Amino acid sequence: MSTEVDFLLRRGREYLAVEVKSQDRFAMSMATGLRAIGDLRGIARRVLVYRGARSLKTEDGIEVWPFERFDAAVAAGRLWPWSHRTRGQPTSASAWARDRARTPGRNGRRRGP
Repeated sequence: MSTEVDFLLRRGREYLAVEVKSQDRFAMSMATGLRAIGDLRGIARRVLVYRGARSLKTEDGIEVWPFERFDAAVAAGRLWPWSHRTRGQPTSASAWARDRARTPGRNGRRRGP
């Protein structure tokens, strides 16, 4: 028997596993691949994306998101969870906002005052 996930994204030494389903209703059987890789070193987040409307988290930590939530997280650059272990990433939302204001945006101008 082989086990797979649809996407395994890497940032430094951390991994984000994403499984995408076309169903409107969540069933635990949809998370088999994500469950199988839960103990691997470096897995920072496991997300199952589906066409339903409810967000939830399974007992073993798999996050179940509607497509709209996943799309918004990608667009906002918030797909990765905060991590104190990630080099160069702030450890709190206020630190993130402060650091973001100090760095240039895509157009070269500083963000914030």
